[in-house]
Amino acid sequence: MHFPVLNVSQCTLLAILLGPIALSFRPDSIWRKILLPVQACILINAFVAPLPAHRSQADLYNVGLVLGTWAAKIVDRIYIHKPEDTFLRKGVDDRPSQGPQTYGPWRKFLWAGELIISGRGVGWNWQVAGAKSSHNVGKKTFILDRLQRMMITFFLIDMVARVSESILADNGISLWGTHLSHSLFLHFFITAGWLTVIYGHITLPENLCAILMVALGSGGRWSDPSQWPPMFGSISEAYTLRRFWGKFWHAALRRSTNAPGLWIMERFPSTKRPTTRAGILTKRYGFLFLAFGVSGLIHASGSYIVTRNRKSGISDGGALVYFFAQPIAIVVEDLVHHVLGIHDNGQPSILRRVVGYVYVSAFWLWCFPNLKVVPLAHAHGIYDSRGPMLGAVRACGELARAMPFNPAQTIIDNYLTHL
Repeated sequence: MHFPVLNVSQCTLLAILLGPIALSFRPDSIWRKILLPVQACILINAFVAPLPAHRSQADLYNVGLVLGTWAAKIVDRIYIHKPEDTFLRKGVDDRPSQGPQTYGPWRKFLWAGELIISGRGVGWNWQVAGAKSSHNVGKKTFILDRLQRMMITFFLIDMVARVSESILADNGISLWGTHLSHSLFLHFFITAGWLTVIYGHITLPENLCAILMVALGSGGRWSDPSQWPPMFGSISEAYTLRRFWGKFWHAALRRSTNAPGLWIMERFPSTKRPTTRAGILTKRYGFLFLAFGVSGLIHASGSYIVTRNRKSGISDGGALVYFFAQPIAIVVEDLVHHVLGIHDNGQPSILRRVVGYVYVSAFWLWCFPNLKVVPLAHAHGIYDSRGPMLGAVRACGELARAMPFNPAQTIIDNYLTHL
C-alpha cells in the first residue's frame, strides 16, 4: 500500500487541523497523547516536505511565511501552555462551572478551532494590546468602510506593480525616469511599496471574512462589527520606533512572537518576578530581543522554502539581521530618551512628534531597503544588472503581482486605459 507524499502546504494544513482534533479530547486522554506527537512530526516534516508544484517564487515565499506563522501559533497554543486553563473566551468560557474542561467533544473542537485560528485574541482573555473594538459602528457603515478599504488597497498594490515596471523599463532614459531612478526615490518606493503589499496580504483576508460574517449575520458573535477591530493602529502613533511596532504595526503575530519569550522568562526566578533594576531591565530587553527573534524565524521560513533546494545554499533572506536590528534600535532610542529625560506619556508635544516622525522615517528609509528587501532579493536570485536597488524594485513588483485576483488590475487594464 502506497501513501501519497504530502507537500509543504498539505503538511501545514494537516498539522493545523490536528490541533483542534487533539484538543477536543481530554488532556489525559490516550487519543490526545497519540495525536499531539503525530501533529508535531507532521509540522516538522512540513519543513522538509516537497514544494508545491508550479508555484512562483513569491508564492513559495508566502507558503513559507504561512508555515512559520502557524508553527509559532501551534507551539504557543498547544505545547508551551495548558490550553484549557490558559485560553478562555470572555463571557463564554470564564463563567462559573463553565470552561473547556466541561465541554463535550464537538463544543470543545469549536473552542479549539477558534483558539488556533485567532491571531489577536479578540474577545479572549489574551486579547493583544492595540486590538481595540469599535462598539458604536453600525453594520452597514462597517461593511461600506471595509469595502472601501479593500478597493483602495487593491489599487495601491496594483500601483506598486506598475511603478516597479516603469522604474525597471525606463531607468533614467526620460526626465520622468531620471526622477524614478534617483536613489532617494528608490529607497522611498522600496519601503513604501513593500509595506503596502504586506498591508494588503494581512488586511484583505481579514476584511473579506469580516464583511461576510457581518453581512450574513450567521457567525454568532463574529457577526458583531466590534469583533473586527482594524488590523493596524493609527500611523500618527509612530513617532518612536517602539510605538511604531507596539501601537501602529499589526498585532497579528504579537501573541505568537511574545509567548516563547514570556515562557522562557518564567523559567528563571530572576526574571519571573524581578526585584532589582538589573532584573527588570534584563526581563524588559531580553523579552524584546526574544520576541523579535521569533518574528525573524517566522519570516526566515519564507526565504528558507524558496532557497532550500538551491545549489547556492539555504538563506534566511536577511530576516534575522533585519529583525534583530529593530530591538537594537529601540534600545538606542530608549537610552537617548533616558539621557534626555524624555518620558513617553502618550501626549507628546508637536515638536517631539515632528522630530520623532523625521528620525523614524529616516531609519526606515535606510533600514528597510538595505537590511530587508535587498538581502531578500539577492537570496531569492532576483537580480538586476544595473544594481541591487533595482533588484529590490523587481522583488517589490513580483510580490505585488503575486496578489491573487486583484480586481484593480482588471479595472485599469480593461476600462480605465480606454477612457
